[in-house]
Amino acid sequence: MRRRASRLLPFLCALACGVTLVGCGGAGSSGVASQPPGGIGIPCPALALDGPALLSPAPGSTGVPVTLAVLTFAHIVVIPDIITGNATLSGSDGSKLTSGPLTPSSDLSTTTASIAGLQPHTTYTVSVSGNLNERGCMFPFSANDGSFTTQ
Repeated sequence: MRRRASRLLPFLCALACGVTLVGCGGAGSSGVASQPPGGIGIPCPALALDGPALLSPAPGSTGVPVTLAVLTFAHIVVIPDIITGNATLSGSDGSKLTSGPLTPSSDLSTTTASIAGLQPHTTYTVSVSGNLNERGCMFPFSANDGSFTTQ
């Protein structure tokens, strides 16, 4: 069983696009995958994944319209429907906005998340977090993606 579980790790790495393998120990909670349902006896490898990078608006952008409705991120996996999560925007005015769910584009090149309620003349720091689901194992990811400022 241990040998079979060790084969999952290279498979995951081959599937990942822009995913960073940080470690394979059972260390911190940010890298511990949950066990597959049903207790089938194959442990999930412990991975810490970087979240998708913010593409639009580009980190450091200024003059972003408050009507912005979609955040665009680099897509971190090449198979659709196995990523869940959302983005959080923390405003310089103390506000906090949570996006809609991360949604892969049809060509799997990007991931988008809807957003509403941006305020004028506010700098928003963007973070994204969620889970990558592979064969019943949930691999958490998170990233701080920089900031942008609205008009």
